[in-house]
Amino acid sequence: MPEIGHFIIAFGIILPILYFCKDKFNYKVAAIFILANWIGPDSAQPFGFLPVDFHYMIPYLIWALPLALFYSYFSRFSVKRSESFVKFVDDGKRDVTWRNAYLLLVSGGLIHTASDAIFRNNLKFKFLEFIFEPKLPEINRYGFLVDLDIPVLQLIGYVVLVTVSLLAVFIVDRKFKDILIFFFTLIGITTLIVFSFGERVVGGEFDVGVSFMTIIFVFIPLMLLFYVAKDVNEHPTPTPERPRIKPELGLKIVAGFSGIVTLFFFLIGTLGIVAPNIVQQLIDFSEGAFFVIGIIFIALGALGLLGTIGLFFKLKISRYIIMYMCIFMTLFVYPLTIVLYLSQDNVKALFDKNSRE
Repeated sequence: MPEIGHFIIAFGIILPILYFCKDKFNYKVAAIFILANWIGPDSAQPFGFLPVDFHYMIPYLIWALPLALFYSYFSRFSVKRSESFVKFVDDGKRDVTWRNAYLLLVSGGLIHTASDAIFRNNLKFKFLEFIFEPKLPEINRYGFLVDLDIPVLQLIGYVVLVTVSLLAVFIVDRKFKDILIFFFTLIGITTLIVFSFGERVVGGEFDVGVSFMTIIFVFIPLMLLFYVAKDVNEHPTPTPERPRIKPELGLKIVAGFSGIVTLFFFLIGTLGIVAPNIVQQLIDFSEGAFFVIGIIFIALGALGLLGTIGLFFKLKISRYIIMYMCIFMTLFVYPLTIVLYLSQDNVKALFDKNSRE
């Protein structure tokens, strides 16, 4: 299954789009789509202790609901160059609504699911565990219920091919609704003749399987991607957001959650030393390595504790400590909310002694 490859696939889709219409395609939409191809379904993996495997596509549709809140908030920020590396810049308003962020997560999640299946040894498409998780050879055989070995039946498929070829230029020049109707009519006719006459009518090819794969893993993801891009372009966020809570209260809440993150580091570090077999279920290392990892995590936890305490006193160094620790936990996604909140202009101002005075 892909790892870095999810990014490669996402960029392979986005780059031609940006080449053609970068001026109309919001770059934050593109960024969320790219991230959703990786930290979409895979964001459920660190939470493997839950009773449902949300890495499967259908449960993921539920998992993506709260995840979309993070990505919508993420669209409030830009990433710019800084003197040392990069920094989050508060743009003051979210460019992508929760609904649109959710649609992007579904789009990226579908492509992620297809990527996992195609580039995995078992070729299994993970829709719903134990209920619907077909393998590629099974999908290829969709529609082959009848086996009429009559060569002349192939003429039916040939007539469809010639008809579509002659109509291609005419059809794509119509209104979008007309093209959409033609597309689904073509899929319907193909499915009908295969179910009625068997594989001979399409020359033994896997046309029903192709139709299924096209709708689920090509048409729907790209339609969702372009729908969001169009909606964001036509309905930009008009004004900067008003703070929903006072920055001082928000900082205290963030400090509290930072304490939870710090406890997590202490817990993993302690388990790495006294019960490495438990941590091994989360991190695929040999047990011998976990003693060193345990010490590192305990040290990071101690540093995080200092950072958490420092947040209450508005120490600038504590802000950076907590931000870097949360970036380290990117796979869990939600700790990044702390990074973003500490990057808001009204929150950063609390750490500026001159502005506080």
